[in-house]
Amino acid sequence: MSMKNLFFVFGLLTSYTFFAQSIEGVVYDENNNTPVIFASVYTTQETGVITNQEGGFKITIGNLSETDSIIISSLGYKKSVFGLNQLRSSDTIFLKEQKEMLSDVVISANKLSANEIIQRFIDSIGQRHHIQPTQFKVFKRIHQQLNPLAFEIELKRSSEFSRKKRKLFNDKVEKYFANIKNQKTNTYEDILYKAYYNVDSTGVDYKKATKLVNVNRDNSTENIQKNIFKELLSALDTSSTFKVKTVLFPIDDSLSREEFVKAKDSLKKDTLQNQYAKNNTIKKLTQSIANSQLIKDREYYKFTLTDTKVFDDEVVYQISFVPDHRKAIYKGKFFINAEDFGLMRLDYKLIDGEKESGMNMKFLLGIKQEINKSEYQIIYQRKNNGIYYPKYYRAKKNNYVYFDRKITFKENTDDRRNRIKLKLNLHIENNSTTEVEYLFMSADKIDQNKIKFNTEDYVFKEQIDKYNPEIWKEYNIIQATEGIKNYKY
Repeated sequence: MSMKNLFFVFGLLTSYTFFAQSIEGVVYDENNNTPVIFASVYTTQETGVITNQEGGFKITIGNLSETDSIIISSLGYKKSVFGLNQLRSSDTIFLKEQKEMLSDVVISANKLSANEIIQRFIDSIGQRHHIQPTQFKVFKRIHQQLNPLAFEIELKRSSEFSRKKRKLFNDKVEKYFANIKNQKTNTYEDILYKAYYNVDSTGVDYKKATKLVNVNRDNSTENIQKNIFKELLSALDTSSTFKVKTVLFPIDDSLSREEFVKAKDSLKKDTLQNQYAKNNTIKKLTQSIANSQLIKDREYYKFTLTDTKVFDDEVVYQISFVPDHRKAIYKGKFFINAEDFGLMRLDYKLIDGEKESGMNMKFLLGIKQEINKSEYQIIYQRKNNGIYYPKYYRAKKNNYVYFDRKITFKENTDDRRNRIKLKLNLHIENNSTTEVEYLFMSADKIDQNKIKFNTEDYVFKEQIDKYNPEIWKEYNIIQATEGIKNYKY
């Protein structure tokens, strides 16, 4: 290669940092070619992200210099360090398993039982996990998937509906449900906010939000009921309003046919208003961690030291737990630092056949709801002060809803004898899965007396129907999954 060409290539490499604003990639296990999920991807300037559930990441590098590096680390793997010029967008990065251990720590580690390690973690919570007033920059993603399972409707005989008209209504709703039955629909919400954390409450200051949704494919129980009401009211020729009631409970005292039938849902503005929250995710992950159900019920579980791993040159205990009592409903793994007993990660899920929460009033009110599947991931990051701050939290829950109600419509008119009366039997069964992820992008100590934000302010959720990478390109957020990138409904 000539000297001229050599300088040209060198110029391309060194100038890459100034033109590329972000780097995307996928992290894989070198041995089995599977994605490494929730791996830390960060820079020497301490900005960073976490790989998503497909091993993908995207990190902004606009503020970095050519001397900065990107570090990728994950529990049980060797840390990899790359200069900016070594990575290109859409790179695939392979992590090597960390087999060698730090012998001195491992020898001392083997002297402790699993229960002793768990107890030392609990004893260290006040010192390692309780944080002072802090300003967090938080990215939140909500993915909801709806799946209608069953649907039946019966319109009782009424003087307002001829046999032909009633058949037309029943045919319409039957066709409507045939189109949505077992058709899974998805919505994604991305939200950015500042959280001003204090022990008593957290101020939530919203900055940006988007909602990826097909408004014509909303299969929630609420929306199904709304569409049935619309078909029913459309068939009536009256300007009166209606009282709507189910069993003992009123739904609406003045449901207007004109307003309901002609309403354009797409014109509604979905807003997020700033607020103070007492019970919030940050508090649950810090000040209230010792009071979590899993910790309080630890005597109902069997703990076993199943492995020791390395993370960033530190030894980590892997403690597996399974139910050892009928009151225990979870199984999972604690990952605890062998040096200071801080909690680095916690993975757990509901065991098959158990229910996390719900109610069953099928026979009394025709309603049943239960969370019958759930799983959680919690990741902490230790700062230079030795305190563990929340870095990532994920909760995925499956919610089953049963709805079987008799609904009555009574026209609001003084002429009681001739007023319109309708009775509708409605049966709906719906499964929904909701997945919520929090990425704590930064954490800075603050003076709680100087927190200032307006609780009257709000942001609109920008409603979109397809993925647009430009919207969030400036932010170090969780990388979009293939489901988001190829969104259809």
